[in-house]
Amino acid sequence: MKGVLFLHLRSYVSHAYPRVRWNDVMSECGIAQLFAAGWDYPDRTMNCIVDAVCRAERVSHAEFWYQFGKHSMVEFRKNYHWYFDQNPDARAFLLSLDDIHLDAVRHIDGAHPPRFTCHLTPDRRELTISYRSRRGMVDYLRGAIEGILTIYGEQAQVSLGSQGDGAATFVVRFA
Repeated sequence: MKGVLFLHLRSYVSHAYPRVRWNDVMSECGIAQLFAAGWDYPDRTMNCIVDAVCRAERVSHAEFWYQFGKHSMVEFRKNYHWYFDQNPDARAFLLSLDDIHLDAVRHIDGAHPPRFTCHLTPDRRELTISYRSRRGMVDYLRGAIEGILTIYGEQAQVSLGSQGDGAATFVVRFA
């Protein structure tokens, strides 16, 4: 998992759970390092941090990942604004998710980014997003989609159409 997500995670934890001390969580997880945006870290490291925070704050993993996804999009926009600037609206951004992920890891050998297939209806009112990832971060993605909508100031209903085996389909119905 890319280090940039760990940086966003730290930002989210300090914002949403101010009673949780980041250094205590790192110690609990046996982590004695700082995270760098472009480096890769084992998924189990992220999972340990999330488990520790969820236990400490008595929050469900699904809710944590969902809220983290929303928060993370704000952080991504701060650091990678050009991806947002080149898309005029949330529809265009969401349609470009696969290209954005492939671009972000194009120079990283062995990277396995999530894959997205999107379909926008001719009237542009409904967007179907098919997601496939070995990580299965479905709740994170639901939050990320809603975060993207907020960034672009758009109203839409996001629903989970199907889910299973590292894959999910979301339906975004625009107002």
